[in-house]
Amino acid sequence: MMGEALAAAGNREAAGKRFRSALALRPDLRGVHYVLGEMFLESGDYENAEREFRAEAQMVPGSAAAAYQLGFVLLNRGRVRDAIAELQRSNTLQPDMPETLLELGKAMATAGEVADAEKLFRRVLENEQTSRLAGTAHFQLAQIYRKLGRSADADREMALSQQLRGKRK
Repeated sequence: MMGEALAAAGNREAAGKRFRSALALRPDLRGVHYVLGEMFLESGDYENAEREFRAEAQMVPGSAAAAYQLGFVLLNRGRVRDAIAELQRSNTLQPDMPETLLELGKAMATAGEVADAEKLFRRVLENEQTSRLAGTAHFQLAQIYRKLGRSADADREMALSQQLRGKRK
């Protein structure tokens, strides 16, 4: 609890020490690696974030959140195939979470699997019509359509993305 309070107060260094102390006493303590991973992710330290999310995913293999975060970090580190595997695992554990579908779509698009990516972005839009995630899904679809030479579709998706962005301001 002390580590959480310190993290909430913005004192990451002290929070990290508390969390490490808790793990030294109880290495099987669930959630601590996840919180450490979030702290590293917030500071842009993807290498350490990966290590912590991987430890949490190994400790709690049924955690969709840990699999999602690990996939997110792996994608940002350029490890697309590994990211796809973790994001698919997250989606299996907790189906149709828009955040997972969006990141999985990005990973599929990066891997050149545009048909699968398009389906995932469309699935996001089935669940989210006006959120930030919907705007991002429209933007990603515009990118796919532009690469495929489908200019009218790309323009439509970009307009929808910009429309949603304007509503949030």
